[in-house]
Amino acid sequence: MSWREVADRIRNWGRWGEEDRLGTLNLITPESVVAAAGLVRTGRTFSLAIPFDASGPQGGRFRSNPERLMSAINGTMSGPKFTSDSDSPFRFSDDSVFMALQAATQWDAIAHVSYDGRLYNGIPADSIDVSGSAELGIHRVAQRGGIVARGVLIDSARHLGIPYLAPDTAVTPAMLDETLETQGVQLREGDVLLVRTGWWQRFIEQGPDRWMAEAPGLSWRCAEWLHDRGVAAVATDTAAVEVRKTEPDAVTMLLHMLTLRDMGMMLGELWRLDELAEECANDQVYEFLLVAAALPFTGAMGTPVAPVAIK
Repeated sequence: MSWREVADRIRNWGRWGEEDRLGTLNLITPESVVAAAGLVRTGRTFSLAIPFDASGPQGGRFRSNPERLMSAINGTMSGPKFTSDSDSPFRFSDDSVFMALQAATQWDAIAHVSYDGRLYNGIPADSIDVSGSAELGIHRVAQRGGIVARGVLIDSARHLGIPYLAPDTAVTPAMLDETLETQGVQLREGDVLLVRTGWWQRFIEQGPDRWMAEAPGLSWRCAEWLHDRGVAAVATDTAAVEVRKTEPDAVTMLLHMLTLRDMGMMLGELWRLDELAEECANDQVYEFLLVAAALPFTGAMGTPVAPVAIK
């Protein structure tokens, strides 16, 4: 089956109405959130965010690593109540940051990708302008209340007994099924799936050289798999979720096209999964409560996020 035939089969346009702007997040229901909250047993929390600083993996044409600047260091505050700064012992420090919204751990908004002149749900791609996307910007997710759901980890690297997947490895649906079976966990509709390739650990050990260009990730064939299992969103420890090397039967960034544009499924990139994976391996529990709120940047193509898994 060609990729366009797959796109036609998994396209969710109109599934939740012509005015839908949330895509597969509609699969997360109040009932599924209550069930996810019931997964908390120990109260242990795991941060899934990489450091937001200048040492990150970015440096390409469109994105740079976060740059934080101090705008005040132990400064004083003057005003009508003070005849001079020395009249008050109050001192403060402050800072500012410059960063691409998708520089570090982040969610892609479904406005992020289009093809054939259309975004999700048939919205014209030229509806995006200098102010962003009023229709599908990340603010829509923030207005919804963010993302709170059952999270499920697929630890592909550990399943294969290796620290991280080899360069250019395409994770197939069969590989996902096999790992889920070995881990003894099943997906439910409305789950957020986290796939660990170990690639972030590879960045820590070897640095940025070829880190993005050779990154493993999901095959575009996983789009149907995600659709059929009712996954609400998917995130990985790589910069693109999908394998960066274009597969022989694909076009560039095809999984992005099928998930964001056709399914309305958000992608999470640069998530730090190693500590969570270690805990899951120790207790053999690969499900947890996941909290991953979007920042309400009006019209934005994505958002920084500091996800937390709670077990």
